[in-house]
Parts: sequence; C-alpha cells; structure tokens
Amino acid sequence: MRAMNELKKYISASFLIYIDDVILSSENEIEHLNDIEQFLNVISNFGMRLKLEKCEFGLAEIKYLGFFISENGIRPDPKDLECINKIKPPNNLHELRAFLGAVNYFRKFIPSCAKILGPLYELTKDNKFKTSTEWNEEEWNSFNEIKEKLKSPPVLAPPNPKESYIIETDASLKGIGAVLIQNKHPVAYYSRTLKDTEKRYHINELEALAISQALKEFSIYIIGTGTTIIKTDNSPICSILTRKDLTGRLAKFQLSIQAYDIKIIHR
Repeated sequence: MRAMNELKKYISASFLIYIDDVILSSENEIEHLNDIEQFLNVISNFGMRLKLEKCEFGLAEIKYLGFFISENGIRPDPKDLECINKIKPPNNLHELRAFLGAVNYFRKFIPSCAKILGPLYELTKDNKFKTSTEWNEEEWNSFNEIKEKLKSPPVLAPPNPKESYIIETDASLKGIGAVLIQNKHPVAYYSRTLKDTEKRYHINELEALAISQALKEFSIYIIGTGTTIIKTDNSPICSILTRKDLTGRLAKFQLSIQAYDIKIIHR
C-alpha cells in the first residue's frame, strides 16, 4: 500500500488505490492509452509487475468492491440493495447487528445515515435489545426509513483529484455528519452518532469534532488537491479554530485539522 501511494508523485493521470488494486480513469480513449503507458512505465521503474489475467482495459463501467463506477458516477449494485430490503425485522441481537452491518457498508450513499439508524443502534447497547414485536414508533421509523433510502440512493460523483473539494459539516446532539462535494455534486457522505461523553460537549466542540472527523474520513480524497473549503452553519467556530489561546478539546481538534489545507467559512 505504501509503495502504491508513492506512485502518486510520478503519475499525472487520475487514479485511485485500494490496497494493491488500482483504478485508472481518463477523459477519452486517446488520453486513456497515454495514461496507461505512463502508469506502466512508472511501475516498471519501481520494479513492480502486474498480473495480466487480473487486468482490464478500456471499460466504460467497472464493478469494484460491490459498486459500479462509470463516467456518470458511483452507484451500489442494485442486487445488494435488494437483499437488504428483503431482510425481515430482526428478532435477536445477532440479526440486528447483521442488518446494521449490511446497511453500514453503503453509508457513504446515505445522508444522515447515523442519525436515521440511531434508535436501532441504541438497541445494541447493554440490556436494551428488544424484538421487533416490542419496537416503538421511533424504532420502526428507523428501520423503514433506512430501507426506503436504500431503494434509490444518490449516484455519487467520481472524485477528480485535479480539482478541489467542499465539505459541508453538521453537528447536533443526535450526531455529526458531513458531505464531500465537488462541482456541486456529492462525492461521499459521512455520519456517526455521538459517544456518551461527546453528548456533554458544548455545541462549538461538537462542530469542531464534526470538522475533525470529516477531514479524517475524506482525507484520501482531499490531500494534494488544493485548499478544501469547509462550510459550517456554526459562525463562531470559523474564528474560534484560528485562535492561538485554545485549550482542552478545542485545542485538540484545532491540532488535528492543522495538517490539512483548508478554509472554514459560514454557510
């Protein structure tokens, strides 16, 4: 993985790396042939080899890690989503965790996924599980809403490492979330519920937490793409995170975001 990431310094083409797999994308056929030639020359200089039987070239769409990727964007395999929608209400903790795990795989396609699933995650905590026959309205709404979202998830824009990004963050007592945007199109969504200790945070600390976690989640996209604009609906945090006299949690969050080339603005 480290060696593959080192290739980024020597290749101008647009490509993504996951472990030892590489996706190389181009604007047109001629550019694609040039990109492939450059890529092969660079890895040859690194002493690396590819297995021809595992390579595919010139495809308009590929299926990768359970997702279809094309010039139109990234979308989940409809068959996988159909399987989730066929899952019946869980009647034991194992079934509930299996359902949440299946949904979690597609979380980057679902805005506010953690917020929607919050009532069901509460059931996984100590002595809180109950069968679906005992669910209240909030828990049923959670189960049904997430299934509805998965019936027609948004198509995510393919990331372009040659262009910069915008991240819109949000924080509340129900959780934190963010969306990564490029050219006004969503590239990925992120959300999670709050830990018990985080529920006692001041709202400014929650906003700083959301920014810090979003940058960590989206770092694979934004590093090396110029200044990333962070948009938040919390006006004070824009200036707070630039201060030099911060202490406690805010100082910790400030330190965590200093490694990134960002500008925080109020939306």
